Amino acid sequence: MISGGTGVIQTNGASKNSVMDVGGPQNLNFVKWNPKAGLETTEKYRESPATVLEHEFGHGVREAKSSDLHQYNLDTDRGSDKQYDTKDDRRIETGTEANTARANGEFPNNYMRTNHDGKLIETPSPISNVKISYLNTDDDE
Repeated sequence: MISGGTGVIQTNGASKNSVMDVGGPQNLNFVKWNPKAGLETTEKYRESPATVLEHEFGHGVREAKSSDLHQYNLDTDRGSDKQYDTKDDRRIETGTEANTARANGEFPNNYMRTNHDGKLIETPSPISNVKISYLNTDDDE
């Protein structure tokens, strides 16, 4: 586990990558990350685990910087965006995530995810988007 400031990165080998808000005296935000879990989009492009981690950080940074938590909560409600599941996922997937994936050579120029769907894949390293296999999860991205 890596921690600093008001956040924690938990690398426990779980296949699911996610941001989890945790209350309590420290009021920490957790990012659960599997450093070998990338993502295959519905169009069959693949993101490295590092790019997936940036996606999850995008949620956490927006929440930490939000001056309007009510609007943030509305934007992160499941179903708030029919195409991307949440308005916050649309913001990340059409912005920083797409730019990073293109810069890393994972997406072609001008491509961005068209939805929040995809399948988690096992990769050989955190910076690789080579698929070893699909990860069995009930909760793909």
